[in-house]
Amino acid sequence: MADRITELETLIKRYQDSYYKGSAEITDTEFDALWDELKRLDPGNAILQKVGSDLSDGFPKARHIMPMGSQQKAANYSELLFWAEKNGNKFAEKVHQEWVNWRDAKKIPPSKLKYEDTNDDVIKELITLVHSTEDVVSQDNMSLFGSNNNYTYLIQYKLDGTSLELQYKDGLLEKAITRGNGVIGDDITNNAKKIKGVLYKLQEKWTGAVRGEILMLLDVWRNKYSNMSNWRNSANGIVKGKNGEGCDDLNIIVYDALCLNEPAFFKNETDKITWLKKQNFDVVFMTSLNNIEDVYNYRNKIEAKRSGLPFGIDGLVIKSPDVDIKDMQRVRPDKQIAFKFKANDDIKETVLREVIWSENGTTYTPVGVFDAVEFPDAIVKQASLNNPEQIKKLGLRIGSRVRVVKRGDIIPKIEGLTDTQPPLNETQPIIIPEYCNVCGSKLEIRQSVYKTLMRGIENISDTLLYCPNPNCPKRLEHRLKTWVRVLKIRELGEKLIEALFKSGLVKHISDFYCLTEKDLTPFFLTKESIQKGEVSKGAAKVIRNLLQRRDISLATFVAGFDIDNIGEQVVQFFIDAGFDTIEKLQDVKIEDFGEYKNGYHWEIIDKRKTKVNDAKFIGKHLNISEKTAKALISGISEVKDEMDAVLNKGI
Repeated sequence: MADRITELETLIKRYQDSYYKGSAEITDTEFDALWDELKRLDPGNAILQKVGSDLSDGFPKARHIMPMGSQQKAANYSELLFWAEKNGNKFAEKVHQEWVNWRDAKKIPPSKLKYEDTNDDVIKELITLVHSTEDVVSQDNMSLFGSNNNYTYLIQYKLDGTSLELQYKDGLLEKAITRGNGVIGDDITNNAKKIKGVLYKLQEKWTGAVRGEILMLLDVWRNKYSNMSNWRNSANGIVKGKNGEGCDDLNIIVYDALCLNEPAFFKNETDKITWLKKQNFDVVFMTSLNNIEDVYNYRNKIEAKRSGLPFGIDGLVIKSPDVDIKDMQRVRPDKQIAFKFKANDDIKETVLREVIWSENGTTYTPVGVFDAVEFPDAIVKQASLNNPEQIKKLGLRIGSRVRVVKRGDIIPKIEGLTDTQPPLNETQPIIIPEYCNVCGSKLEIRQSVYKTLMRGIENISDTLLYCPNPNCPKRLEHRLKTWVRVLKIRELGEKLIEALFKSGLVKHISDFYCLTEKDLTPFFLTKESIQKGEVSKGAAKVIRNLLQRRDISLATFVAGFDIDNIGEQVVQFFIDAGFDTIEKLQDVKIEDFGEYKNGYHWEIIDKRKTKVNDAKFIGKHLNISEKTAKALISGISEVKDEMDAVLNKGI
């Protein structure tokens, strides 16, 4: 399980980064599948408490007026009911209790089925049962938030775009800020002024923030930007473009507001929408419903008609009718939830045209490129083939007719060949690279640390094609980027890292801590500016941020060295087992582990902490496989000298 948690952490970080940088690799539903799986396996994982970041180089930064966190998500009936129950819904509480009775009657162990994972049909039966045991379910019991309003739930479309905060002072547009990290975003005001629906001036002298979603209408996407995988990716890329080119192809629809001068300016959420309409904003569709069953049925109704909407939506937003400023400050507000559309099972047939090899660090991953196929939420033109072994297993050749699947709305994959294939002489074999294109070393195939497992669908990743050279420039550069990403060192973007690496100033992590403002200035200022004696604020920020991130945890330190498939969570398992210093981790050997049970380490031999040699912590299940243990041990051995060099710099 620890292996899968680490893999999910890595994937979520990667896809969050690509999403917020305007080049999303997967759809929202695919990302949600990963998010939900991590939530089931490790509910307290730190990643689940963080907001992704769309901060990018090239734009000034600005602080939000209104925090721009993320919404909680529900994908099925039980998750929606569970959220309602946590907010005081007595009816949902009764359904939950009936579920406990049902589970116990079926003799299903609690560890085998969580309430939130229950099939919708079972929940419907339980709701019917609750109704049958009560003559009348009072409106007080149905009320989610305990208010005296004549409705219980506010329903809005969940717009499939990119968030933007418009900041106004005395009624005039002052700034337009992207979501960023939820607190600070990119100031794209000049670009935003070209977006349809962005108002330069309000109808009154009002100071505060208006939040909305930047959208690309589907017709615009199909006619002008169909080379992008979907409309959201297109919008994300355009808003961060130079000189605002293409921004006039975008629209904004707003749905929230916060007055700075008078926090109680809005009586309720409906009042917000009414006021926004009066200012001439395009506002989100909103309606109200009386009970949780109506909400569930309405989601299904809107899902059936969403293809007829002029823009993309991927669910509904369910919220309290009351304005709660304190709740708005949370990373994930309690009193609203995104009720996502149901996942779809879909298979398309197409022709494999090419296989390209994606390079990430030292790993070469085959990606199949095929004639585009259209799914409900995206146009798909390629899918990962994971490794050379899968190519052989599926019998793929260039020109093969293949089945592309998105079962459960997970990541698209080539499932196999269709029943009808072209003649062999009309296809070509797939060429697997033999040598690293950077250092020239012969590539090797090795066993990976984990198997991918998504919602019960096994995606074999037993082998990896990689460059074994520990000094391959590509590996060294990737390690630098990983260090900066794991430590969250701001202002040190990938382009700057690449430039520093190419210049020779930074080849190893320890080199970061030898840099001076003088070294960095040429990367921020022109020769003419330097000759004039100008001082680089950017260079000073990089040095300051490097110094600010010296005090880090041991798990973060080790994870920053880019050891394959070893994230902070796995390192923490070792630390919790007693290997709680860098010296102990560097000295750990596979012999320090006791017996295996079901392929995982069950007990640890610790000769360091006890007076009795070979004493064991009996019964402590670490969920660390032998492959993971060996990967960490060999990885630390490989970078030991570099770790020591970094420690000598005061980290």
